Amino acid sequence: GANVYGDTGITVTNILPNIHQKFRLDQEIYVYRLTGGVKTTWWDDRGKVIRIDYVEKKGTMPTPPTITREGWTLLGWTPEVVAANDTANYTARMQRNTYHIEFYVDDVLYHSGDYQYEDVISYIVSNPTKPNAIFDGWSPNDSYVCGNKRYDATWRPLYTVKFVDGLTGEEISSAQYEKGATVTMPTIPTHEGYTYYEITPRFNSKCTGDVTYTFLYKYVSAPCTIVEFYDFYGHLFYAKFF
Repeated sequence: GANVYGDTGITVTNILPNIHQKFRLDQEIYVYRLTGGVKTTWWDDRGKVIRIDYVEKKGTMPTPPTITREGWTLLGWTPEVVAANDTANYTARMQRNTYHIEFYVDDVLYHSGDYQYEDVISYIVSNPTKPNAIFDGWSPNDSYVCGNKRYDATWRPLYTVKFVDGLTGEEISSAQYEKGATVTMPTIPTHEGYTYYEITPRFNSKCTGDVTYTFLYKYVSAPCTIVEFYDFYGHLFYAKFF
């Protein structure tokens, strides 16, 4: 019969009653070597024992274990499995599976290709861009290739905040922000003969959406130049305003 020793997952099969020698395996696990038996050890590609078999009759063809690992396929064994005539060690040859994946931006194919299991998604494709939005990753949010899949770009919206000079109509600044971000107000322009008195609509330091703020001014006085004329004795005899 088959026996599993400890928590190592090592299975020893076909133990015969005629036992004469005890030997040691990793992690203090003990099994028995059999008189006249042939030992076959099966290893995975990462250096771990999968199973140990003992066959009573030389020339018997050993039966390889089955390896199931997500994203990998067992190709065979190294060396090739032959009839058990002497102690043998076999190592699994494993290969990562290949999958077809596609990336879409607003339902338009952005990139596609065949990639191996555990290839890093962020190394496969560059981040897309589009107006008035920030790329927010792919959906589903996989870190690595794990099957035949479609990925769709996700976005966070950006909003435009403008500031306009209410006297000249000139755009002072324009910037884009995410909702809730802190909005930076530019320096308020000055105009000779006018004074700034308010901004409309009422300024909100947190972005809530697209908005245009206008700086309003009121007339104070018109600038003027005075030209004065004096006689020889220094008396003012004429003045003119321009």
